Amino acid sequence: MKTVLTILLLLVPLENALAGDADRLIVTFDSRDTKTYQVFSMQRSEAKNLPIWIPGSTEPPLSVGEAVKASEKWLGKGNESLQLETIYLAKKSSGGINDVWFYNLFYSNSPVNMSDPLKGQTIIMLMDGRVLESEIMTEKEFENLLMQQ
Repeated sequence: MKTVLTILLLLVPLENALAGDADRLIVTFDSRDTKTYQVFSMQRSEAKNLPIWIPGSTEPPLSVGEAVKASEKWLGKGNESLQLETIYLAKKSSGGINDVWFYNLFYSNSPVNMSDPLKGQTIIMLMDGRVLESEIMTEKEFENLLMQQ
């Protein structure tokens, strides 16, 4: 079972693809086995308003501990069996947007699921403490999304 983790930053005029929203920042994870994609997105205007972080100059606006607490709160009750397996900082930059830093947290009820991001719970936590909601797309839906560029 080979799973490829793909993280993309696209400034995409989606117009019809996501309920009329234009210019989106998109982060995706794909599962080659099921040919499905977990797509996280936000409006570019929102990305411009996120706290700016320059590594080495200060600590991130949101600490690792704060990100974990906020993600556990977001997961809520009924998910006690999920364990935090990985957490890391990632950066995306493009065009006129400042670097967008976010935490990627992956929760699973089995370490085996770490091999496939769609078999656990991936959380994208922005530096202001908000969680990006995701949408599961088929390969065709994802291709259509990318065609809107």
